[in-house]
Amino acid sequence: MNSLKRTIVFLCIVVMGNSAFAYENEKKAEMVKKYPLVPIVGGVFRMGSVESEYGRRRDERSREVTVNNFLLSPHEVTQAEYMDVMGINPSHNRGERLPVETVSWFDAVKFCNKLSEREGLEPAYIIRGQKVIWDRGSAGYRLPTEAEWEFACRANTMTAFSTGDVLTTDQANYYGRKTLPVESFSANGFGIFDMHGNVWEWCWDGYSSYSREIDNPVTEQNAVCVVRGGSFRSTALDARSASRGSSAVAYRSWDTGFRVARNLEEREWKDILTTESAE
Repeated sequence: MNSLKRTIVFLCIVVMGNSAFAYENEKKAEMVKKYPLVPIVGGVFRMGSVESEYGRRRDERSREVTVNNFLLSPHEVTQAEYMDVMGINPSHNRGERLPVETVSWFDAVKFCNKLSEREGLEPAYIIRGQKVIWDRGSAGYRLPTEAEWEFACRANTMTAFSTGDVLTTDQANYYGRKTLPVESFSANGFGIFDMHGNVWEWCWDGYSSYSREIDNPVTEQNAVCVVRGGSFRSTALDARSASRGSSAVAYRSWDTGFRVARNLEEREWKDILTTESAE
């Protein structure tokens, strides 16, 4: 091969390499656009329900806890989003904008890891058979903790619902016949949709009585994990901010889905504050 041919081949390799790199970056950027998350400013709040709250259960012991800043999906993961990442749609009620359901806790964990990998993020979970270890230092997608979920649901309220002491069917999808498209009702004070009703949402925590831990409390995975928020088949009492449900980690039902969260890195938080102050 003469020098001119070698030069042409080298340039082609460089161009193809740069194109592949650019394509990969564009692909990651598109994924980020598809899955925008809402920044939640953490703080101290009273988790659980007061004794006078109608429908209160024994496992809703009221205590003051702290959560850090984090990012949370504004709506439940849709069937289109799940199909895009996992290549399948297990849902009973079909529709691109409907929440994905008939997914187990394990399915939700695997979705989080696969989405992280597609965006070039370190996966949050190490999966070893039936045991899942959460790397809390990872910036990858994950399920919200039970405390984070309730903090985001309450959106600085102390009432039974983020809407007040009453929840109507004009405000949430409960006591109904089927799931509805995400964002069918108004968002709460944090800009989060559908935290009351539509589908139960998996949280990271294993189900048990609340521990006395008050700083970012977490109950590690066990055979039964927490679901929150009630569903279209629930009564309003099950959709209360403090109401707790539980299901086996392999359980799948057409009224159970999830939303995703991420740790909020200091760099991301500074970018958010800079953007908000510029606006």
